[in-house]
Amino acid sequence: MKLLKGYKPMNLGEQIRQKYFEMIDSNFVFKGCTDVEIDKVKEFQNITYIPQSYRDLLQVMGHRGLSRIAMGESDWNLLEKVKADFIGMMQLQRMSYPRDLLIFHNDLETFYFCRTRDQIDNPAVYGYSNGWIVEGAVQPGMAKLAERLSDFWLMLIDAYRNLTEGGIGNWKPLAQIHYDSNLDEYLIDGQAYSK
Repeated sequence: MKLLKGYKPMNLGEQIRQKYFEMIDSNFVFKGCTDVEIDKVKEFQNITYIPQSYRDLLQVMGHRGLSRIAMGESDWNLLEKVKADFIGMMQLQRMSYPRDLLIFHNDLETFYFCRTRDQIDNPAVYGYSNGWIVEGAVQPGMAKLAERLSDFWLMLIDAYRNLTEGGIGNWKPLAQIHYDSNLDEYLIDGQAYSK
């Protein structure tokens, strides 16, 4: 396939916006963040790196759109609160967690996040919830939700469409995990899950 001169593939934010327009609401107006605002996320979240895929999302829909698609607190102006809420929940549950987490969503004590320490542009996504269904019982815990941030947001937009069409299906995590603070890794079955 020959590309036209000057052609630039869509970044993740543009892909999500396009999919939203095609599947849900072509009249919705997204509002993105400036580069200065995006860099402030590092300060809000006390991290040193923002994955490029997440930057792309913020540029297209950081002020208006992310919370709508994720069905919770995800917009730029909520990111400082989302991190504080996560830390408070971890302290309440007496759970350890890596300090390099970018927490980008909270809804009813369900948090979505990725690690930033390895400076991966499209990192794996993890989640914590007080309400995962594990072996038929509702219990708190952490899970790996997607191998890549882009896959996660594309799944979210499908889930949003399913919900608006009359019900959301069961989304099963890839694996139940726990954080080992000595190894600074998420573990599954006693082995390092990602590095």
